[in-house]
Amino acid sequence: MNKTISIGSISVPLVDYAVGASAVLGIRDSGKTVTSKGIAEQLLDHGIPIVVFDAVGKWRWMKVPAEKNGKAYKVVVAGGREPDLPLTPHSVPEIVRAALKERIPLIIDLYSKQLSKGDWRRIVQQAIHIIHYENEGGAVHVFLEEAAEFVPQKVMDGETYAEVEKLVRMGGNASVGITLINQRSQEVNKAVLDNCSTALILGCQVGKNAIQAVESWIEKLDAGTAQEVTASLPKLQSGEAWVWTRKSLTKPSLEKMPMCRSFHPDRRTPEVVLNRVQRTDIAEFVI
Repeated sequence: MNKTISIGSISVPLVDYAVGASAVLGIRDSGKTVTSKGIAEQLLDHGIPIVVFDAVGKWRWMKVPAEKNGKAYKVVVAGGREPDLPLTPHSVPEIVRAALKERIPLIIDLYSKQLSKGDWRRIVQQAIHIIHYENEGGAVHVFLEEAAEFVPQKVMDGETYAEVEKLVRMGGNASVGITLINQRSQEVNKAVLDNCSTALILGCQVGKNAIQAVESWIEKLDAGTAQEVTASLPKLQSGEAWVWTRKSLTKPSLEKMPMCRSFHPDRRTPEVVLNRVQRTDIAEFVI
């Protein structure tokens, strides 16, 4: 039986997704991180390690099962609150190399008052370069939250942009895939986003510029679909998204995404989150 990744009711071949380039877009509370975590869980279930650059501080909870039908995942968290490993721009190369060598899923938690956005970019630049050019153990998939911080429409940090752009465009040659995650499509560099053709998952978008950017892109693919999609975007509920794949570039499907199986924190109930902090035993994570 062919292995696949499910995106709602749509199936994408596992290998295609694992080493391909995809994007998940949607405003806050649209469900983009939950959707991305659900895809990451499927990759882990199939034995594909992940490296997550988490600027929102929610991915470390993958080690805790959801309250209903939940599943915990063995991941190592570098940085953030209650880290398994401390994170600095100087420590990240050694951490990433160890994760690649041991094929251990790694969450690089950037959500810390000790890290500036300059630190974010240095960490992402170094880590992605290592993942792209030093991976020798098989397929690895990268998830990049707040992608516009690293590949913005107006490029300010050319070195960080270059590393991410090369991975999006050529990472498959090294068995490395990537999923870009961002709130608004128009914030992410178009040259990079256009290469995210394995799957494009588009959730709720609001605002004139966001809607116009999407409409302009869709019209190039299928003018008949543009009006239907753009009219629906501000009305989409959390977890609802239009999905394009390589096999359906002109005919997207409106999908309802399931909740992820690991715990996903709700900022409205912080006491629940704080009571579920767990650390990972990193004895086998040799650095």
